[in-house]
Amino acid sequence: MRASELIQEGAHKSSLTQDGGVEFRQVRYADPQTQRLIKQLNRRIFTDELIDTSRDAQATWWIAYQGDQVAGYCAILPRGRGGYLARSGVLKDFRGQGLQKQMIALRLRYAREQGWPWVVTDTHKQNEASMRSLEQMGFQPYRPRHPHMPRSWAAQSRFWIYRFS
Repeated sequence: MRASELIQEGAHKSSLTQDGGVEFRQVRYADPQTQRLIKQLNRRIFTDELIDTSRDAQATWWIAYQGDQVAGYCAILPRGRGGYLARSGVLKDFRGQGLQKQMIALRLRYAREQGWPWVVTDTHKQNEASMRSLEQMGFQPYRPRHPHMPRSWAAQSRFWIYRFS
């Protein structure tokens, strides 16, 4: 997927981070072209998942590029005094290269800059790759008192927390 095919002037480049040959561009979700790009990526990565966009505008978003190819995306939301790793996905052609860990690290740096004492997230119980990446990045399993999702989703999810020291 070529970046130029999906996004023209819409993904405002407000910050840029380089990690291992991958360029992360912070984008504004309020931009209609950015919304289309993220929804396209979400459909390609998670073919059976419904897209809930109710809180997406509150999140800070990045698009990952390898050269001129869009490789994935990620977001983080403020959650109470901390943060929530809201969404992330890597296109099939770019999997197995450590991009998910780079996106976790990027969002942890952002959370630390915000002064948040912790970050939480969740994964599907069968998503071994995501759970492994989170564990390798220092996340610990935990049980939230009030998951911010429907009960049916919570029953299929594992919850993770990262505490800054």
